[in-house]
Amino acid sequence: RRAGRGAFRAAGSVKGMRSYLQSTRLGWTIIATMFAVGIVESPLAPVSIPTHGNGEGSINRYGGKFQGLLLVPLSAAFAWGLITALVPFQQGKSDPSVSRVLIRLGYTILLIFVSVFSDLVLWINGVVLTMNYLLLPALLLMGAALGNLVLRAVQKDRGSALPG
Repeated sequence: RRAGRGAFRAAGSVKGMRSYLQSTRLGWTIIATMFAVGIVESPLAPVSIPTHGNGEGSINRYGGKFQGLLLVPLSAAFAWGLITALVPFQQGKSDPSVSRVLIRLGYTILLIFVSVFSDLVLWINGVVLTMNYLLLPALLLMGAALGNLVLRAVQKDRGSALPG
């Protein structure tokens, strides 16, 4: 018995692990792109950049380059890693549709980070856009994904999971 094969069995199977890696690869690519853009934009950014906006879309807090350009991708990586780390442990214990929905929820949360980061990069480049145009659709998608996850989990507990 080779070392490491038990990890694949615990995750479901080698095929299941490959499927998991393929379904999360795009998220890690998006995060790596956010880091690359943050590094490229750092020399162009002013010392003080917006880090928070209110519900009306007005900037109400400023911070440094690290807080805006690197903390957002770091937070996105942390959130994505947490959500996607749950999936291998759920395989074999839960319905595959619940795992797929959990990955979709992770992508919608990642979309929120991307929308905040995009608004910040646009601001650095002179394009002032109310964050609500980017953030509101992302929040609506996250609400729909979260509702779908809860629905799948409840149906799984009742033993009547929907196909899909």
